[in-house]
Amino acid sequence: MEILSKCHRTCNNMDKFSSLPDHIVHKITSYLSLKDISRLSVVSRRCRQVCISSPFLVFDLIPYSNNQPKRVRLINYIDRLLFLRNGKNIEWCYISWCMQSSLVNEEEYRILSWLHNAVACNAKMLNLQLNLRRESYFALPTSLLSSTSLTALEVNLHNGAILKIPSSSTAITSLKYLTLNSLRIDKSFGDWVLSCCKSLMVLSLVKIDGTKSINITSSSLKALMVVCPRNLFNLQVCAETLESMILHWTFSNPDNRVLQLSAPKLGTFVWNGKISEVQLEANFMCLNFAGILVTPSSSTDQNLVHLLRALRKVRDLHISYNCLQESDCGRSMLCSESENIPFMHNLRFVRIELALRRWNVLELIKYLLKNTKNLQKMTIICDPLSFSDVRREISGYEKASSEAEVEFYSL
Repeated sequence: MEILSKCHRTCNNMDKFSSLPDHIVHKITSYLSLKDISRLSVVSRRCRQVCISSPFLVFDLIPYSNNQPKRVRLINYIDRLLFLRNGKNIEWCYISWCMQSSLVNEEEYRILSWLHNAVACNAKMLNLQLNLRRESYFALPTSLLSSTSLTALEVNLHNGAILKIPSSSTAITSLKYLTLNSLRIDKSFGDWVLSCCKSLMVLSLVKIDGTKSINITSSSLKALMVVCPRNLFNLQVCAETLESMILHWTFSNPDNRVLQLSAPKLGTFVWNGKISEVQLEANFMCLNFAGILVTPSSSTDQNLVHLLRALRKVRDLHISYNCLQESDCGRSMLCSESENIPFMHNLRFVRIELALRRWNVLELIKYLLKNTKNLQKMTIICDPLSFSDVRREISGYEKASSEAEVEFYSL
């Protein structure tokens, strides 16, 4: 009898999992695959309840794309899991799916029903990774766009399929973070953001196609990121609360592009792309940080000066080596034109990267050292072959600020 009692106590001590609080167990199970979750749910009543009530749901069926029997079993398991939740709140739901052409209608219906159930469970964050054919489309359900709990939504259609947003969708007042990736939209997207996304704070558009013009108007947006848009010619942004913008705009077609930016509170602006082909209409009155990483062309210097003139109060300036190209004529143009750059007295920190010992880059560095009276620190990063020459030429150069510190680093 005593031996049985000791064995019972030993077994109880070994079952640490059952004694853990729910929030810790849920965190552990969030790292398990869907297959492992389905197995865990049949271990015990406690495990079953943990799997059903977990606020972190990961439905990744990509590994089973070529295994139809297992795929069907897992789909049915997801249906039962969401049904048994009985409205328990969802913090985060991740759905990764590769549509099979033979079952596309049935599987799309399943996904839409899962999204509807997620909304019914007050889901806060949704991440949809759907691998669709480019000629197909995916329509966001109206129930999702009328959610009062959803704060973050990410949609990635991978192959550039069309994302359809119902024209009759009501305002989604809780949505604060929206990311769209590798999909096509139309011109009405901007109207939807303006009329329905009243609380949107962060918008990320990555590899967006389908429209030559994007117009984003918002009274709540604080951060905007536009990365590698396809066939975009006109980008208009009007956001009175915008504080940060990252633009990665590269293209091979030489046709003119236009960036119209009205953001009076913009404090951080990073531009990576071909500046020579973009017509800039902007006023950076409150800008504190500017990062310029621009693809070189024959007219890069002139366009860079035009951009620098718009930076009136910038205190921290980063310039990549890609944006300054050696030219035979007008080598000192950049520095002579810089005399009209209005932010010189505000500039505190400068970071310049150069891959080669280019004459006009060195002249710009010298000019900034000589004329920036409040400069506190300049960081120069160059390639190993030019490192010694650049350091020797710059180290003893005249500085307007006696407190200015110059640091050199090798790429």
